[in-house]
Amino acid sequence: MISRKLGLHIISGTALALGRPRVVKLVDPSVEYVRQIRALVGPDCLIIARWVENNLLDSAASVWFYRHLGQMQAMSAGDAMVAFESVNECADSDAPRYSVWELARMRLMHTMGLRSVVGNWSVGVPDLPVWQMYRPLLSEMRGGDTPDLVGLHEYWSSYADISNRWHCGRWIMVPELAGKQLVVTECGRDIVEGKGKAGWKLTCTAAEYMADLRAYSRLLDSYAYVVGATVYQVGAIDSQWKPFDVTAIWPQVVAEYPQGEVTVPQPTIVLVHPLRKPRITQRFAENPNLHGYGPAGHPGLDYGCPEGSVVRAPCSGECYPANPMVAYSAYGEHLWIKGDDQGRTYWVILAHLLRVLADKGDHVEAGNIVALSGNTGNSTAAHLHLGVETLDQNPGFQDKHDMGFYWHDPAVYLQPQGG
Repeated sequence: MISRKLGLHIISGTALALGRPRVVKLVDPSVEYVRQIRALVGPDCLIIARWVENNLLDSAASVWFYRHLGQMQAMSAGDAMVAFESVNECADSDAPRYSVWELARMRLMHTMGLRSVVGNWSVGVPDLPVWQMYRPLLSEMRGGDTPDLVGLHEYWSSYADISNRWHCGRWIMVPELAGKQLVVTECGRDIVEGKGKAGWKLTCTAAEYMADLRAYSRLLDSYAYVVGATVYQVGAIDSQWKPFDVTAIWPQVVAEYPQGEVTVPQPTIVLVHPLRKPRITQRFAENPNLHGYGPAGHPGLDYGCPEGSVVRAPCSGECYPANPMVAYSAYGEHLWIKGDDQGRTYWVILAHLLRVLADKGDHVEAGNIVALSGNTGNSTAAHLHLGVETLDQNPGFQDKHDMGFYWHDPAVYLQPQGG
């Protein structure tokens, strides 16, 4: 099954059936075409419009705004589910100019009640330190029922690369995006950091690319604040974009949309931070291929803390202290807690401990003291590792010791600090 959060990136136009996705993107659309697409996708789909223009930063934001104002007003008349892009894939070197330009554009958009999609940065952009430059822009984004959105582009070089959170799902790495609505305005297979080829048709079969899209749609469904993503592309005439064309497979994508009312899945597992003053030093999927993590990256969250810090149960469940000399020896002293999610088992691991304070079979409640943090196993400094395993597939994160379970990002399930 493919989530309705996965929609289509349309250049020029298409006669394909679109189903009822959460989002579609139209490039160089007319007012009439926007209305035509609205009739096809229904009232709840976000339509993103972009006009292809070069060197926008060389003139004032007001020039762009007044050039398109009439079209934007006509497209969004009586329709709050239309939003508008401007600059595409701005490089970090242009961040100072773009941040000022886009803030000016967004303020003009607000005066007319129009929605903006800001950013639309390419894979890995902005670099993490550069996000600070965009804080004034992000702080003035409109919220509420019809918010402005942050646009990102996400591409992967292979199926396994979907699990690289620097390429896919990188929003979890960016504190500045907290509280923002996000939309991925381009996604698909491409050359990423020198790997892969430009377009899925050059690296995989249609069946393999469908597996990519299923995996990526599961990632989107894990985050309620991500509206969706548009798959690049259909409709392009330029031959360089033909290897990306999804015309032949899109009917199958639509056929795999869930039937009936569309709901955004919410995680039912709820965790609390295992430390009173959590300070995360390494996030899920960071540092691929380092420390023996493999290509997918770090399979949990690391907390910096002094050795001997009190560790509390992140969830309710049954305790299983583990022998550090067997399968999971890299974790040193560690404790598993077996949780229940409406009849489905999940596991939480607390690792690199100094001492486990719970006995096998003990039932604990979330927040109960269960261990003291340490520096055991494969550890370079005192810290606490938190991991979560479920039966839901997560490409690249299958537990090699228990092939039925997959590691997942604990941040998805954690209550806010102090919650």
